[in-house]
Amino acid sequence: MINRTLKQLGRALLLLFIIICAGTIGYIVIEGWNLSDSLYMVIITITTTGFEEVHPLSPTGRVFTLILLIISFAVVIYTGGIGVQILIESKILRRKRMQKNIGKLSGHYIVCGY
Repeated sequence: MINRTLKQLGRALLLLFIIICAGTIGYIVIEGWNLSDSLYMVIITITTTGFEEVHPLSPTGRVFTLILLIISFAVVIYTGGIGVQILIESKILRRKRMQKNIGKLSGHYIVCGY
């Protein structure tokens, strides 16, 4: 169960990396920016930081930014959801394992102090 979720997390992180690369290339091609400005713009767009643009955007650049924002926001939410799922599943599995180990115990006494 948890292995499947870890594979999903790996795929989601790979998708996020692909979006970052595609966004960077998009700004280089559409706006003619250098690599560092393009990458910076992609990161502030994906994280919804809200800093102003590195350079003024063309109308095509604005449309590209909107598409990048919508797609990347969905992928970030999906990735975060998988992360939460992993935390919950690991806690449930740990509790089940502990209950199983407790069930195997026999001939023991529980001593409590006050």
